[in-house]
Amino acid sequence: MKMNSLSFAKIHMKIYAKIESKYMTEEVVQETYKIASENKDKVLAHPQPEGWLYKTAVNIYKNKMRKNIKIQNNERYFDRYV
Repeated sequence: MKMNSLSFAKIHMKIYAKIESKYMTEEVVQETYKIASENKDKVLAHPQPEGWLYKTAVNIYKNKMRKNIKIQNNERYFDRYV
């Protein structure tokens, strides 16, 4: 299976349905396809390339949320103690 516009559209729709933010969806999907292009052989050899793309997108989103929570906690600490 090739990574094509149909795969892109499916991944985009699934991620948007999950996070409901156009900006975040665009960011996550772009990063997903950047990683996929860097690992093209691995993705194409995977039994379910769209599943690989989706799981990668979900992991990217989770990492972004963890980073945001960490930043917010640091800001709260700063506001409270500094």
